[in-house]
Amino acid sequence: MWKQIAAKFLAVTQFTNCLGALDGKHIRIQKPPLSGSLFFNYNASFTRASCGPKRYFSVILMALADGRTSDSKVFKCSTMGCRVYGNNFSLPPPPPQPLPGTTEPLLPFVLVADEAYQMCTNLLKPYGQCHLTSVKRTYNYRLSRARRMVEFVFGLLFAKWRIFMRPIQLNVDKVVKASIILHNFLLNKEPLPPELETSMSTGPDNTHTGPWASTEENMLRDSFAHYFTSQDGFLPWQQ
Repeated sequence: MWKQIAAKFLAVTQFTNCLGALDGKHIRIQKPPLSGSLFFNYNASFTRASCGPKRYFSVILMALADGRTSDSKVFKCSTMGCRVYGNNFSLPPPPPQPLPGTTEPLLPFVLVADEAYQMCTNLLKPYGQCHLTSVKRTYNYRLSRARRMVEFVFGLLFAKWRIFMRPIQLNVDKVVKASIILHNFLLNKEPLPPELETSMSTGPDNTHTGPWASTEENMLRDSFAHYFTSQDGFLPWQQ
């Protein structure tokens, strides 16, 4: 299943060995009882997280789309995040495989996310904006195209299910889960037209560096970056 997803993701976003784009979305809810005058965000399991300047209550929907408290902190505390960072996400088994048209290096399957997330063996994010080379700029552009997939999915979800346009008064956990199940069901029955599947915006994000990555993780990102500017991975319109 993962390899089928990677093949479809490659066809739509031209990002190799990628299994999906990761991001979080705030869903406004009514003020919970006994919450006092403070403002909190709640993730899907209702773990409290600082809300900063926001002045509303919300749950944070973490989504992995295939075809900030910080989102990174919420993701790490979620079941999905614990499994990704614990290398227990049932991804395609080792050994890693080379990128299309090459024989080495052997690289793992990955998820893509924005600068807020911490990189690991199976999660890539953009380079910071300081001292960008042409190779790094190209990588940021290619990753940005792939990552916009999850923002596109959030846009479709909120446009179709208008209950998300106002604070939810019902059992938010059930409402969110039901809407996602119905959303996926309808997409399977009525697939998106091709022009919508390829309508993601182009152009690199103005991102900055988030949590520090290890040398091994930086080398992994560099390998993808060099591939995208190589003869095998180059796309004529990426510059």
